[in-house]
Amino acid sequence: MRFLITGHTGFVGAWTTLFLREFGHTVCGLALEPYIGESDERGLYELARLDKLLEADLRVDIRDFEALKRAIDQTRPDFVFHFAAQQLVRESFRRPRETFEINVMGTVNLLEAIGAFSDIKGVIVATTDKVYKNASYIWGYRECDPLGADDPLSGSKAACDLIAQSYIARSDCKTPIGIVRSANLLGGGDNCKEHLIVDVINACKRGAAAKLRNPSAIRSWQHVLDSINGYYLLALRLIDGSLPEGAKDGAFNFGANADSFESVASVANKVVCAWEGARDWEFVGDAENIKETPTLSIDSKKAKFYLGWENRLDSDKAIDWTVGWEREVFLGGDARAISLRQIKEFLAL
Repeated sequence: MRFLITGHTGFVGAWTTLFLREFGHTVCGLALEPYIGESDERGLYELARLDKLLEADLRVDIRDFEALKRAIDQTRPDFVFHFAAQQLVRESFRRPRETFEINVMGTVNLLEAIGAFSDIKGVIVATTDKVYKNASYIWGYRECDPLGADDPLSGSKAACDLIAQSYIARSDCKTPIGIVRSANLLGGGDNCKEHLIVDVINACKRGAAAKLRNPSAIRSWQHVLDSINGYYLLALRLIDGSLPEGAKDGAFNFGANADSFESVASVANKVVCAWEGARDWEFVGDAENIKETPTLSIDSKKAKFYLGWENRLDSDKAIDWTVGWEREVFLGGDARAISLRQIKEFLAL
């Protein structure tokens, strides 16, 4: 089939491109220019030369409705994965207006543009586990739990989620829509600033000590391929119309298993131990005093029941695969070949 990915130059979009290509699909992408880190760190899109694998590689700002419509008309996809977003909590405090413009109106623009093409078989809108109203539960949030926000990113993503739900509920919406919510994703080629693994690995590469702001925070840690595999299973069900009535309310959690909940400090320790010659991390606190949820997890029983989805990698494996990928590329390995090898290994599990 023919897939269009918004945000294909980002971490999840780039891995999804390679994943879909492994199944023989044609992939088109629209996004802004790929992000380059403060020390010239390049992401998977550039390292794996994904521009050579795409049928169309478009630079489009999803806030530009007319440009978005032209891109969809040009690529004529069978299915759309919507990953384009401003996704950083701390950045959302610095740029709240831009965060809402991208995540809210960008999603409205995409769904409106898709509605003009009757041959699109479905769209998946990616939000986040941060859409849930923070109730400090010690169990995972379920898809039926109330949405809420303590920061601009969560607010914009909760709004994005509700927008997608409102389109699902419309009687005149002919395109099947799925909403996916995932947790902290690991994998090679992530160069996004202020992501824990990225910060720790970059410190390892420099021979420096990683600086942790909230080492006691508890999160679930999941390899990006586990989430993408869930998104793909959902896409196939949307395409063939095989979802039962009880699952057509749109949202699906794809979270890590209970044994993959660990503190930031624990994950940093495992990365440092796996990287030969790395220095230990150090606690520096948060100079900006930005509030972060101490514990966050989501329940994925719905995806397991209706889609037959399961995580194939626990947190230890996810960390091993991520550090292994980064170490090989750092030592001169080919990023595309390493990524494709990991995808094949993942699918064989």
